[in-house]
Parts: sequence; C-alpha cells; structure tokens
Amino acid sequence: MDNNYTKINADKISCFIINDEDGSDQAISFLKNKDSFRPFKDGLKELFRMKNIDIDLSDNEVMADFLYSKLKDIKANVEKETVISWFSGTHRPKVEAGSRLKMYEICFALNLNETETTWFFQHIYYDRAFNCHTIDEAVFYFAFSNGLTYQKSLNIIKKINEADAPAATNYEGNYTLFVKNQINSMKTAGELTTFLISNKENFKSWNKSAGNMLKSLAAEITIPESAKKKTDELKRNISRFLSAPSDKTSCKKNNFSGKIHPEDYTDCGLIVREIIYDSMHNSYDTISQCEYIKDVMNNRNFMKNASILRYLITTSVGAGKDTSIPYIVRNNFPSKKTMSDILSEDKLSTSKSYDSIRKLIILLDFYRFWVNAKLNSETEYYKTLDEDKLTEIYIEEANNCLYDCGYEDLYAGNPYDWIFLCSAHANDPLDFFRSCFSELLPEE
Repeated sequence: MDNNYTKINADKISCFIINDEDGSDQAISFLKNKDSFRPFKDGLKELFRMKNIDIDLSDNEVMADFLYSKLKDIKANVEKETVISWFSGTHRPKVEAGSRLKMYEICFALNLNETETTWFFQHIYYDRAFNCHTIDEAVFYFAFSNGLTYQKSLNIIKKINEADAPAATNYEGNYTLFVKNQINSMKTAGELTTFLISNKENFKSWNKSAGNMLKSLAAEITIPESAKKKTDELKRNISRFLSAPSDKTSCKKNNFSGKIHPEDYTDCGLIVREIIYDSMHNSYDTISQCEYIKDVMNNRNFMKNASILRYLITTSVGAGKDTSIPYIVRNNFPSKKTMSDILSEDKLSTSKSYDSIRKLIILLDFYRFWVNAKLNSETEYYKTLDEDKLTEIYIEEANNCLYDCGYEDLYAGNPYDWIFLCSAHANDPLDFFRSCFSELLPEE
C-alpha cells in the first residue's frame, strides 16, 4: 500500500554519513524539508488509488468535491471548507481525540476495510487505530472487519450506551487485545452488542498496559525514592570535596576519596549512572570527575519530570511553535505537562491522547535501551554485538514494547519515529539523538 515515501525515508537513514560530524545536521535538514514526508493530501490520493477510484488525482478541487460528497452520503458532520483545506495543503487534521471521528468517517466514506483503515491511521494520520478498550472504537473495529455501514455502527453504539450495565470484571492482562480477539471471533452484530453490554463497565478506563510500561521505564531511568538519600549524600560529598583545602584532609572523615564508580550506584537509576559513567570518560582535560558530576547534577532533581526531560532532550517545555519542524513532531511532543498527565494514573486511564502516550514510550524506551548498552559496553554479551546487530535488537525490542501497549511499530514514514530510527543507526545513538534534539528544540 505504500508509495515511495516510506522507502525514501528508510533509505535516507542509511545514506547519511551518520558517523560523521555532519550527520545530525543532514538529518535535521532532511527532517525540516516539507517534501521529505508524505503530506496528508498525498495520503488521501493514495487511498483513492488503493480503492481504484476513477478521479483526476491532479485536480485538488475535483478530489475535494468527491470526498465531501462521499462524507455527506454517510451523514458525516464536516464542513466543505475543511475538506478543501486538506487538499490545498493549508491544513492537516490535528492528531488529537477530537479529530479521530473525522478520520473514521473518511474511512467509512471510502469503504475501507480494517486493514486499510489501520494503514491509513498509521501511515497517513500518524496515530493509533482502533483502541478497542472504548466502546465506540470496538464497534468501529467490528464494522470495518465485517463491512457494516457508518450509520449501522452509530445505531449499535447508541443501543449499547442506553443499556444497563452489569458490574465490571477484573481482567488481568491487556484488555484491549483481549477485546480485539473476542471481536475477531464474532460473526454477527448481535454477538458484538451482547458482549459489549455485558462488559460495559470494563470500558470506562483504558491505557492500563501503557501505564504499566511507562511506570516501569520511568522507574528504571529516574532516581527512586529509596536512593534519594544516597544521591543527596553524593552531591554533598562532592561539594565538600571541591571546596576543601588542596590536601583534601577535611574529607577523609567521610571516607570520600573523590573517586566515584557507576557500579556503586546501580540502585540510583540510569540517569545518575550515565552521569557517573560520563564523568569517567569526559573529554575535558581541565574538568575533574567531581566537577563534571556537580556541573551536570547541580540544581537538578532527577525525580522530577522537568529535570528528566531537560537531561534527555535538552528541554522540558516541548517543541515550541517553530513551523520549520514538522507538525507531527511538534504535536504532543513530550513536555513536563504531558509527561505529568501521562504518568498520572487517573488522567491516563481515560486519556485519548494516544499520540502523546506513544511518543513518551518511544522516548523513554530509546534512552533505556541505549544507555544500558553504553553502561554495559565492556561486558561479554555486548562485546559480541556489532553496531548493526545492536540496532536490529533495539528496533525489535522497541516494536515489542509498542505492541504490548497496543501501538503500531516504529515507522520510517512518521517524522517523529524517523528521528529515533535514524539515531539508532548512528555510531553513537545517544549522542546523535541529543544532537538532533538540541538543534530542533528551543533553548530553555
């Protein structure tokens, strides 16, 4: 179903001289080029080709009229000016909860099946398709899988919403995948309606698997509460050591020699361990290990979202409004606010900002994988892996992580994903990744 955008995006990763100092500059230039990634209107054209629709694909007005008429046929609530703006390129649908219904309406209007709809969401709209832990999208999943019309789907949803609901059950596991599997075995709309009414209370919250994954990633990266005393003591000892007389005798009573080793802080989170590792390998001859650690950790609380993001991607305020950065990268970019909302169990349980959730999972998982590879580079296991194999393992594990949370694989046609895929192929993925974001993001 792909045209050549996906291949071009994937090929560009390997053609950049990513071991060279200019590699990240080339990547940023490619990322900011509006022609590098598929525009929304080209995605709609691809749907027309896919469905063998006989229409002039060079005439935006003709295509807009056709799609608008199809949307009106299914009684979709959309303005003609909105449809025209999609084809003129002046506007693309926002990746947010309020736009998802419009995207499903496009798919219903063009008679897409489940596979085609999933492709459209991932490759054109750049968001998750079919969160079957919500009643509406569970019904849509059945409808696209079985050829039901949009109006029939809305009638089923109305019937379910009006029905009395029995008590919720406590299902252990990925409920969204469970629901999908149940729906796949159903033959009639009656079966679907009965199942959804019987389990109605279980559909009042979702994102449980994603929440557990994010908590696990954050716990591995940040300073745990149990290690706060230990890291505070490290910072105090460093300050005393650096301010003591040149013979450092005043620090001997603390049994602190000024030498710090990562293996002594394995319980303090990956960020602290990386800082200590880098302090032993920093290239600044004039800066001691203690000075390096103090400089990086000064006035930063790596139990707080803002400090974590500033360390990982240089800023905690998001991608700003720089229109040279693709909308798909800027929109829902990890910030201290989105991270706080996503890591809040109450807010996450009913969040439909799937793009925000997926982006944060990708960011934290990328850092977790590559900093572990960095810290363990001298172990026997990592010594057996060349760069290509390590990249292959990262992509496989990242895709498994996303799948377990109900999200699509990393995709080179998505500008946000592309940054991480490109970085993963670099000689030093973490350094390349940070170089990219330091150029992309506003200073804080």
